[in-house]
Amino acid sequence: MGHHANIVPWQFLRERCGVVLRVLPITPARELEPDRLAGLFSERTRLLALTHVSNVLGTVCQVVEMVQIAHRQGIPVLIDGAQAVPHLEVDVQAIDCDFYCFSGHKMLAPTGIGVPYGKEALLDALPPYQGQGEMIRRVSFEKTDFADPPHRFEAGAPHIAGAVGRGVAIDYLEGLDRKAAADHERHLLHVAPSRLRDVPGLRFLGETSNKVGVVSLRHGRRARARPGHRARPQGGCRAHRSPLRHAAHGLLRAGDHPRLACPLQHRGGDRPLGRGHTLLARDPDMTSELTDLYQDLLLDHARHPHNFRAMETASRIVEGYNPLCGDDVALYLRVEGDRIADISFQDWGCAISTASASMLTDRIKGRTVAEAEQLFDAVHDLLIVARPFADQGDLGELAALEDVSKCAMLSWHALKAALRDQGPEIVTTE
Repeated sequence: MGHHANIVPWQFLRERCGVVLRVLPITPARELEPDRLAGLFSERTRLLALTHVSNVLGTVCQVVEMVQIAHRQGIPVLIDGAQAVPHLEVDVQAIDCDFYCFSGHKMLAPTGIGVPYGKEALLDALPPYQGQGEMIRRVSFEKTDFADPPHRFEAGAPHIAGAVGRGVAIDYLEGLDRKAAADHERHLLHVAPSRLRDVPGLRFLGETSNKVGVVSLRHGRRARARPGHRARPQGGCRAHRSPLRHAAHGLLRAGDHPRLACPLQHRGGDRPLGRGHTLLARDPDMTSELTDLYQDLLLDHARHPHNFRAMETASRIVEGYNPLCGDDVALYLRVEGDRIADISFQDWGCAISTASASMLTDRIKGRTVAEAEQLFDAVHDLLIVARPFADQGDLGELAALEDVSKCAMLSWHALKAALRDQGPEIVTTE
């Protein structure tokens, strides 16, 4: 349910001090049950760390009720509000939490800056965690007297540029009609799933009524095992990839997201998720474009790839590998004279990589080497240079690769190496 930022630090503390971590399980509907919270407490419980809005699902947790349950047993509460602040009007006094933290970049501010809120009495009791100038009242070689909060926790020169940018972001969000923005977000939250439900193999997760604009889903495609080949390690939750990667002009974000979703995916054996985010998305038509793109073409190539086979008669074989995400493709060409008589591939990557390789083999088979090189240049301009091809009709269905992730380029890099019939057996995107 929560972000790694509200998991990993407590694990550090467990290793350092031996604290015991207890986790509130989620329901089959992927919600928290406040009624089960008290059963996790004991007389030795020192802190309850909550997520206000799930980074993975967009679910708005019942933080007010859970804070009240904890406070009845004298337990302070820290809330990770990074996902809540951009979407909700947060009132820490009404919530009555003891600590509330959020990051800047989730609310359109620069990276590397955030806001830790704490009740004054608790901050007064906390020692500093860094030591430099600005956080002291008096210094001698015998003793240092520390400044009062918040200066006690602001050692050294502050992140001035980040603070200025954060202030501008806050002013911008405060200047919005928050009710209208929330209504628009709810509309997008309804439109996106309704238009994606017909996509074969998609399963939606966390479909609660109380959530912000995040659409979490998983695709049923499983990675294929490469015969006689030991799979290249891909890091746990990244072993399978959703096809929804940086599409529809940034409306959907997945990419590294499976890494964030790992603890949730362990519940019930779910594979990694794709996550669509509607923060300030302007136009519902973007979701329609996304539906058309994947349902009609890319998903079809990903689920039913063309020319997917090894080729014993290949005259040129090149393997492409993307070290950033673990995508792996083997391209087989049989070149007769100056013409590509046959071409096939095997792929062990995300659905975009598979779809791109499938479309490549369809378009390249039977063409001359020179024509294939020209097509490589056109696709490279489309994906990497972000310069639309002068006549996208000449690209045919390859024009659908515009606006998808650059991992679609992996098989094309392998093609370029194979056309030159030189260089290493393995080419990378780096």
